[in-house]
Amino acid sequence: MSWGAAVVVSVLLAGLVAGGASGCATGRGTGEELLAGARAYQDGLRWRRYDEAALRRLPGEREAFLDQRDELDADLRIDDYEIERVLLQAARSAATIQVRFTWHREPEGIVHETVVEQAWTKRDGIWMLVDEERKRGPEMPGVPEPLEEPRRDAGTAPDDAGPVGSPNQPR
Repeated sequence: MSWGAAVVVSVLLAGLVAGGASGCATGRGTGEELLAGARAYQDGLRWRRYDEAALRRLPGEREAFLDQRDELDADLRIDDYEIERVLLQAARSAATIQVRFTWHREPEGIVHETVVEQAWTKRDGIWMLVDEERKRGPEMPGVPEPLEEPRRDAGTAPDDAGPVGSPNQPR
């Protein structure tokens, strides 16, 4: 991570922890709880402690998650991860996190970097991963691909005409 990116992430995380701690009687703020949950999940993936990672998945998805990880465990290795961005929603019960994974597959030995966007929600006081998809980098086993946006024909006008004076709006 570059120095500038490290400063941005540090400022974002400091703001989350400081802002979240003010309203929590336990001394542990929403931002701090979110980061702890996200780290627990990513650490579970990295160190192949899938039962621990599964605790941060929705209860109805845990078995499928564990089955998928059992299949991937033969050759997928997560070498490292870095939480790059955290966006806590105004209601403080939902968040979006970007994680950069460094990984390889055992038979290939080629190291890849993939950025994954994760959606988190707070349910019954616990932060849970509810969705994730690849944002940048090569496809990563176990991470869904982003949904494709519908393609428009060259002659079709966009749904959103954009702001006044934009190239998308007729004059």
